[in-house]
Amino acid sequence: MRLFWSSRSPYARKVMIVAHEVGAAERIDCVRIRLPLLDAAAELLRFNPLGQIPTLVLADGRALFDSLVICEYLDAQGRGPNLVPVLPAERVDALHRHALGHGMIDLAIKLLAERMRPAARQIDTQIERRRVALVRGLDRLEELGPDLARLAPDLGHVAIAAALSYLDFRLDELTWRHGRSKLCDWFESFNQRPSMVGTAYVDDLAAASPGATACAPRE
Repeated sequence: MRLFWSSRSPYARKVMIVAHEVGAAERIDCVRIRLPLLDAAAELLRFNPLGQIPTLVLADGRALFDSLVICEYLDAQGRGPNLVPVLPAERVDALHRHALGHGMIDLAIKLLAERMRPAARQIDTQIERRRVALVRGLDRLEELGPDLARLAPDLGHVAIAAALSYLDFRLDELTWRHGRSKLCDWFESFNQRPSMVGTAYVDDLAAASPGATACAPRE
């Protein structure tokens, strides 16, 4: 399998965390796409007309895109307990937690995108609205902290961990740990899993070396 991927993308990281958790990472050859993606590479567009990452190309040439679709596919192909539970009630709970984590990633990226606009064109109300929404999401995650620690890891845990580590990577001024001891305790434990250690975000535009990554990326 081939994955169009970036070490800066939380969506791609979510996919690779799942790949590690289900034992599929060694079967994935990563094709690095540098962000911000101003013009999608022709090779990527051949498989995904939307020009988005992550995009997973299967051995038979089919392409999967949208991180949730890829995660569900890898989970079904993996070994061991499912990250997306089979029982309906457990599945809904896991996907609900996933939606919260994934939504926070969306907000963080939109906030950063607004900040990247020329200062004269930035809309302060949009930045503040997204910041406030992220804080609300973090407060809800603090309430869920005991459940996160109690439950076996699922796709919701993965999305939340990818979101929190992305805040550390790009929005550390939010100081999300402050006043959220339950969430912090869970994250510090989950962050030690090999799937997290092996997929750490890397600013490949600034770093001299690629550091620890989940894939064997190639240009």
